[in-house]
Amino acid sequence: MRTGVPELDEERKMTMDLLELLEVRPIYSIASETFMTRFAVVHAAVEKFIKFEESLLHKQPVPDEIRRRHIADHEKIRTKLHRIRADAINKKNQTALDVYRSLRTEIRKHVLTFDVEMSKRVASSSGHARGAAPEGLVERASV
Repeated sequence: MRTGVPELDEERKMTMDLLELLEVRPIYSIASETFMTRFAVVHAAVEKFIKFEESLLHKQPVPDEIRRRHIADHEKIRTKLHRIRADAINKKNQTALDVYRSLRTEIRKHVLTFDVEMSKRVASSSGHARGAAPEGLVERASV
């Protein structure tokens, strides 16, 4: 999943790789200590990725409407993370696999909706080539 912006690619890959921690033992309940430990790592990585993206958004010439929508989608992801944590604390009957699939879908949708556009703007302003979605991004994000 390449955008042509090395820093963005690196942050995104690390976040998606860490998200896989939640799938290792999908039968775990989200109330299990194992899930909670892994989820804390994933939550921190997603938050770091979001903050990185937002710093890019504020450094690039992005129209205010696009910036607002992008940040609103970050808030939607943050809300989902907080709900997962609350559900785990309240011992909601959900498996790690359910949570993994839901969170993975949300993050991939974000990538397809917002990050392709942002990567084009970042690449354009930094001298990288413009054009269609970066090679491999749509394929991996839709898996």
